[in-house]
Amino acid sequence: MTNAEILKSLTPPIQLDGMEDYDAIEGAALDRAEAAANQLLQEVLPDLAFITLPEWERMMEIQTNPALTVVERRRNVMVRFFGRELNRKFFINLAALTGQLITITDYVLPRAGHARCGDILCIADAVWRWVVRGLVDTDEFARAGEFCAGEPLGGSSANIETIFNKLKPAHTIVYFEYAA
Repeated sequence: MTNAEILKSLTPPIQLDGMEDYDAIEGAALDRAEAAANQLLQEVLPDLAFITLPEWERMMEIQTNPALTVVERRRNVMVRFFGRELNRKFFINLAALTGQLITITDYVLPRAGHARCGDILCIADAVWRWVVRGLVDTDEFARAGEFCAGEPLGGSSANIETIFNKLKPAHTIVYFEYAA
């Protein structure tokens, strides 16, 4: 169902001259806005960026080269993006961008030459696990006019879980503990 059809269904059943034109015009504008928002959702990560590609290049400190194709520019951003060290500090700073102050505990096996005094020791079954502590569950409730059918109801903490699970090293399991 298009936005024009939705608007038409919301108007009174009385025929008013010229109202069909307004519904069609407003519906088309809403369709364009919805398409633009969906495009921006596709560009959250740099591998599909087009509109936000110059911003990704700026963030990754890459000089924009107009001679390169979009695919080559994306590839340069991806190399820099995934070439960064995805360590605990990166994820802590990423969570801070959403207003969450967290700590990450990284469990490692004690190995000669790697273990240091004060390191958290673990058993072999717990290796490569991170525990993210300090997440605060935001009080975001679904309110009429703010959320639509099919949208996730979680707040910034749910978004952090999704982002962490997308960006974490493949061999790492992440557990999330929420603050009381």
